[in-house]
Amino acid sequence: MIEVGDTVRIGESGVSRFVVREVDPGEGRAVIEAVEPSAGGYSFSMPLEALVRVESGG
Repeated sequence: MIEVGDTVRIGESGVSRFVVREVDPGEGRAVIEAVEPSAGGYSFSMPLEALVRVESGG
């Protein structure tokens, strides 16, 4: 389960990493924000099923 504070990618082949800022399990969505400034500096909402947790070091 994706939780606030997790680092995620969008999809299995995603390159950019994002931090989960909010989770709404009722809507099945999470608000994420890019870890790297070059990927954009704003938060946005994504479906939970599109997010893949990044293991530490990955």
